Amino acid sequence: MGLFSKKPKSSIDPAEFLSLRSELADLRDRLEASEHAKAITEARLAALDATTTAMSAERPSGEDLRTRVSELEEQLNVVAEHAAAAQTNADNAEAKATAAVAANAAGTPADAPATEPHPELLARVEALAEQINAISNAPDPSIAARLDELASKVEAVPGPRPAGPSRPAQLATRQHTRWRSSQ
Repeated sequence: MGLFSKKPKSSIDPAEFLSLRSELADLRDRLEASEHAKAITEARLAALDATTTAMSAERPSGEDLRTRVSELEEQLNVVAEHAAAAQTNADNAEAKATAAVAANAAGTPADAPATEPHPELLARVEALAEQINAISNAPDPSIAARLDELASKVEAVPGPRPAGPSRPAQLATRQHTRWRSSQ
């Protein structure tokens, strides 16, 4: 026999061949689905890697955070000191107000001087009060003229007159009464 001998041909079962063929096609389909899932997983992994890289670049380091916290604590201490000073001022103001109210209830101002007011100031205040009284006691000529004009118009209107003082006289009396009560 020679180097190359022929083997006898064996017969292939067609059912077994079809079964192997369908199994091979199924195996190929599963391989393609696995390759597709692998590609999707790799794309997601690359996107996550890019996101974490970007986030780690934006996030301050631990030392930066410690520095910022220290700055905030210093600011908080300054604000607390100002608040304490403001509270002390408020307490002092409340104490002064309470003392003023108590002194006013007793009839003497809290910060009243022990000496009499200056005589020149008293004389000046009295002179101003007299000037105000003189001005307010004098009737306003324009108002008197207007009242006379209105009285003449009322007198000119025909019709029955009510008993008692005329309407302009009532108005003049009312104005004079208001003027006296405002002094």
